[in-house]
Amino acid sequence: MEDEKQREPHIEGAASEFKDVQQKLKKAIDKALEGHNTIKRSIVEFKEKLSKLIEALEKVSGVQLPLLIFVDELDRCRPDYAIELLEGIKHLFGVPGVFFIIATNIQQLGESVKAVYGTGFDGQRYLKRFFDLQYSLREPSNIQFANLLFNRMALPEIQNIVHGLSYSHAPNGQVPIGQTPVEILSLVLEMHADSFALGLRDQLQIATILEAAFLSLEGKPVHIFFLIFLTVIYQKNPAVFEKIAKTRNLSDETGFKTLDRVAGFGSIALMSDDGSTVNITSLNQIAKIYFDDLNLSYSARNSKQLNVRTFPQNLVYDIKGAQSGGTFTPDYSIYFHLVQHAGGFIKQ
Repeated sequence: MEDEKQREPHIEGAASEFKDVQQKLKKAIDKALEGHNTIKRSIVEFKEKLSKLIEALEKVSGVQLPLLIFVDELDRCRPDYAIELLEGIKHLFGVPGVFFIIATNIQQLGESVKAVYGTGFDGQRYLKRFFDLQYSLREPSNIQFANLLFNRMALPEIQNIVHGLSYSHAPNGQVPIGQTPVEILSLVLEMHADSFALGLRDQLQIATILEAAFLSLEGKPVHIFFLIFLTVIYQKNPAVFEKIAKTRNLSDETGFKTLDRVAGFGSIALMSDDGSTVNITSLNQIAKIYFDDLNLSYSARNSKQLNVRTFPQNLVYDIKGAQSGGTFTPDYSIYFHLVQHAGGFIKQ
């Protein structure tokens, strides 16, 4: 009996605590339900107002329905924000006459979903809840995109573009060497895009740098292979670019070999002058011609024998420079600064 009497206060205390927790839990649930109902009512009211807006627009002369709302680059948003936006679109805008067109990389968006819900989550299946119709746009080839980019900007005159190529060097049309600035520049950018696995966004940003460089080099020779080569490196890895700009070479110390490359791309097949052989020249070899020339002294360069007809040696033969302190300074020595500070529109 005494033991039972001693346990009674403890039982009553535990019961009191349980009842207190139960009341707090009920209040929290009631508050959550109230918030849910408030949100639900707000969604219903929003849809009703949106429906009335669509009905009103339908009666306005010159307004053509449906109402189309475009969302671009959703895959580049923070993963949780992208999911919240999709949920909001689904719940808020699901009314007749309103359509959302979402431009996105669906694979990358699926990875964003996984980042929120876990690696084992089926992100692609989850996204199908939101999209009634999916349409994949065909990605343009690198040459098509390069043509588009260069057709939209002011380019150097054809006589100022130093590329060293000619129709007589192209075996069986393997290198479709053009006769206009757009054709030549597109060819060179395409070769770099293929070799360095450049995406469309990379190429767009590279074109922006090139456009600024062209303005700075107005009326001067533009060594397009070297300029694009440096711009691509800067786009891929600014730290590697800085080391290359400092050392003026592509040694292992610069980190150049760490850049992503695509095997089998980045070379030009050109016929020899006598038509007997086909010479393969890589983009690295072309760049090395410029680096070697930059590192020559004035006297050494003047004494060097060059075959002006052989590509890529013909790229540096006719360059005029200035002698300063015994060092030859070719026009393209400013390319490092041009690429790194494209917005400065350097005039020299």
